[in-house]
Amino acid sequence: MVLRAHIHVEASLNDLLDLVIPIPEHLPSLRYRQRVELACAMGLKPQYRSALIALGEIRNAFAHKLDSQLSEDRITKLYQAFAPEDRELLQTSYEASKSRMLVEKGPSFSDLGPRDRFVIMALVLKSALVTAVFTLRKKYGDA
Repeated sequence: MVLRAHIHVEASLNDLLDLVIPIPEHLPSLRYRQRVELACAMGLKPQYRSALIALGEIRNAFAHKLDSQLSEDRITKLYQAFAPEDRELLQTSYEASKSRMLVEKGPSFSDLGPRDRFVIMALVLKSALVTAVFTLRKKYGDA
């Protein structure tokens, strides 16, 4: 799940770079973190930088160590990497989802297990990148 989530986020990051870099064919040798830095340098809101890097660190742990787990510490570190307004968005979105499902009671975002919180945070990062790509395509008439 961690690797798949990361692949989806990275694909959207690559879509963004393809739109803002004149000759993206010269980018294949860049590592994920370098791509994050470049995307921020090219206009991606810097508030996503830390969370994207933290996601990459979790991905690396799972890609290189058989015993990796979504520990409470890893998930807390990822959550803390989000900008304060995005942490609020995570919780508000989760609560809105419960409300739409007509669930009156249920765990708060912070009471969810690490796996569920990871999924929500990965979705927020993916959504931010998809929105940035959509906005750029619309701006440049490629939508």
